[in-house]
Amino acid sequence: MKSLLIHGGHIIDPSQGVDEIGSLLITEGKISWRGRGEATPPQPDYDVLH
Repeated sequence: MKSLLIHGGHIIDPSQGVDEIGSLLITEGKISWRGRGEATPPQPDYDVLH
């Protein structure tokens, strides 16, 4: 199964003090990468959800 990049979303995690615009990479049902702003993960094989 391909990973899914959720790009350009509003990420909020009160436990970590996170409140930002960024992207999440979901791999095998878990967050495997988080990037701020327009950053993209180094892994080239994923589907993108804007």
